[in-house]
Amino acid sequence: MDLIPDLSNAYKLQLSMFLEENRLESFKKWVFDDDQPCNAAKMAEAGFYSTATKSDPDLVQCFLCSKPLDGWDAKDNPWEEHLSHSKTCTFAKLKLPEEELTCVQFAAIRKEQLQNVYKKHFADLIQDRKDAWDEFCASIEEVAKMK
Repeated sequence: MDLIPDLSNAYKLQLSMFLEENRLESFKKWVFDDDQPCNAAKMAEAGFYSTATKSDPDLVQCFLCSKPLDGWDAKDNPWEEHLSHSKTCTFAKLKLPEEELTCVQFAAIRKEQLQNVYKKHFADLIQDRKDAWDEFCASIEEVAKMK
């Protein structure tokens, strides 16, 4: 049985980024070297995973609050930047690497992540159904005009 039923790959990717090691893996082509403050390990530690594109090579997203950020400088502190752009992010407010989280904090963050992802998923599904309904109604109106 699939524990994440009917979710798109984008949602599954976001859920997989809960663990720091998975986030770090996403930074294979990070724009800054390991000796810089804004290195891949610090980015992953601060909750980010890379969503970089050719046109936006330093685009990242938080696994919990989903905040996308780009325009990084080599001297940026990922924790400080995260909190300054997403003041309500539970993970950023803790300022704790994964290995320093208590079991209770770890579980609470995972619960929040699941809630956030499923809220977004269901909101998208509802919008899709509304769009389909609007399309259906418009086609009915077109048929009615033909008569």
